[in-house]
Amino acid sequence: MTTRTIARYPRLRLPELPDILRSYEDLERFHHRNLRGLTDNELLALEITTKAGFAHYSGTRVRIPVPGGASTVLASEWLLEHLKAIRAEAKRRQGTR
Repeated sequence: MTTRTIARYPRLRLPELPDILRSYEDLERFHHRNLRGLTDNELLALEITTKAGFAHYSGTRVRIPVPGGASTVLASEWLLEHLKAIRAEAKRRQGTR
């Protein structure tokens, strides 16, 4: 999805990138630990916005600061990992029904 496509759908918002130094919730979100507390509809909405965010940040050099070890993570890499975690959580839920 290109930026122009996102502009045509004003309700489609890009996900806020986590700032792990700002709050514990952002730290949990950075490590994909917030997914189990979401409803199925919230998980689906998060998957859609994460896809849009990945499309938006792909090919850019936007980075998420990480203290210790690595100094930064590319936003597109984190969004791709987040999308994988969302899909794994959705698959886990389908298996428990």
